[in-house]
Order: sequence, then structure tokens, then C-alpha cells
Amino acid sequence: MANVLVTGGTGLLGGPTVKRLLSLGHKVVAYDLVPNLDNLGEARDEVEVVRGDIADLPNLMRVIKRSKITHVIHLAAFIKHQSIADPLGAVMANCAATAYLCELALTLDVERIVWASTAGVYGKRDRYPDGARVNEDDLVGPSSPYGATKVACEQLAQAYHDNSGLDVVGFRLAYVYGLGRLTGATGQFNDMLRQLALGQPATFPALAGGPSSLWQPMFNEDMAQVFCEATFGPKADRTIYNAPVNQTLTVEESMAILRDLIPGAQVELSKDAVGLGTVPLMDGTNAQNMFKVPLKHDLKAGWAKMLEQYRK
Repeated sequence: MANVLVTGGTGLLGGPTVKRLLSLGHKVVAYDLVPNLDNLGEARDEVEVVRGDIADLPNLMRVIKRSKITHVIHLAAFIKHQSIADPLGAVMANCAATAYLCELALTLDVERIVWASTAGVYGKRDRYPDGARVNEDDLVGPSSPYGATKVACEQLAQAYHDNSGLDVVGFRLAYVYGLGRLTGATGQFNDMLRQLALGQPATFPALAGGPSSLWQPMFNEDMAQVFCEATFGPKADRTIYNAPVNQTLTVEESMAILRDLIPGAQVELSKDAVGLGTVPLMDGTNAQNMFKVPLKHDLKAGWAKMLEQYRK
């Protein structure tokens, strides 16, 4: 049994990751600035929840020492819309916090750090040929403070790995959806589904390019399984991976899935681009080959599971 610290442990990614860790028999500390216990469900009584700022180095040190943390899954971050409003806050919450955790891992003998980066490090999709899939060796060129901070985090993690031998693995995520958040870019998809589950009309968030635009949705419970496999599996062969995406859909195909799941659904495509669909499509082969996690939910299965919960 390991002692695992999950930063952002009650969020969209953190909630299912904590529950997955508990199901595997590990002891978990969920560290969050504004804990949302609803995202832990019945597991809330099995996990220690610590309210704290990820950029608070002394508090992080106290928690890691007191709980004898052996592994860290770092999911807390300023996301894109927050970073645009407060770039300096994004630097502290993303860059400084990642450096703190790497330093503490070396000092306090943490065995491995697994963390979440973003497909936003690649910049906008129009930098690449139409339909091209980017891999981890392609050049980065972020177009937001969020993407820029994540590039810095990747470089910091690589430096700690190369210079100090830190065992650290990151994943570039795009559109992770699921129960847990109704704000931000991907949160708009979750909110759309909630409205439809309640019998209300809804708007499908605009993906740049319109009905034929492609995107790569990934269910948060599947990504939680990937995080856990990366935390306790064999030592990885690189420090950063694209998420192991296995489905690429057009907006039209996605809306057809909605209408199949909810006959008579009143859903229309938004006429306003919201920045979604502008990141390039990713090649997830390296992560699929390294971690071999069977992703259980295509978009239809993930949305069906969410609809069932929203209706409850």
C-alpha cells in the first residue's frame, strides 16, 4: 500500500483518480484550494482532505512529511481562462508549485510524481497541416499563459529528471470530460449534458471549424486509470506523453450521439467559437504502448454514464 498525495484531489480529474486509488487499496490525501466533496461521493469518508494552496511550500512540506507520502499525482492548476485573467497567478499555481513538488520529492524521498500538462503546449491547430496528429517530438508553441506555464513545467520536470534522477511522468491532455466541473472550456460540454438530462434545451459549444471540426474527447475516469497505472507501473521511457486518446470525432458525429442517447434532444451548435478545437489533434501511441490501459468509455458510453448520474 502506498501513501499518495493528489493535488487538485477533488476536481474533475482528481475526484475519479482518488476513487481509483482507494479501490486499489492505497491511502490517499486530497489537497485542494477549494475542496468539492461531492466529487468524491461515498469515498469522502475514506480520504483525508486538506484545504491548501498548491503554491504554499511550507504547507506542502508539512503534508508530505506528516502523511509519509510515497507518490504524488499533481493535478491542481490554473486552467486557461484563469491564466488569461491572472497570468502571474498562473505562474505561481503552475510553475512554482511544480518546482516545489519536484524539490520536495527529492528531499523527502517521494518515489514518483505523475502530473497533468496540456495539449495547449502545441499552440493552435492552424500551425499544422489539416488533420495532422502531433507527437511528443513536435515543437511546442503555446498561445496562452496557461500553455506557456505548462511548457515551463515540462522543462522543469525534465531538468529534475536529467540532473537529479527524479522519477516524473507528465501527460498532455486535451478534452477530458466527465462529472466534476461545469466551468472552463471542457466544463461547457458537461454543462450542456446536464441541461439536456434535465430536459432543457442546450447549445453544443462551438469547435473552431464548425460541424466538420474534429476533437478528441477522453472520459475523466479513463484518464484517472492512466494516472494510476503511470504512478505504479514500470518506469516510463520518457518524461512527457500525449494522453492515450483513442477516439477522434466530428461535431456532427458527436451531436448525432447526443440525439441517439436523448431522443428529441433540443441541442443546437453554438455559432460562437470558444477556443475549443483549436489545439492540434494528438497521436497518443507512445502512451498507449507504454501504459497499455484499456480505455473503457468511448464518447457515447461516457455521456450515457453522465446522463444517468445527472438524472439521479
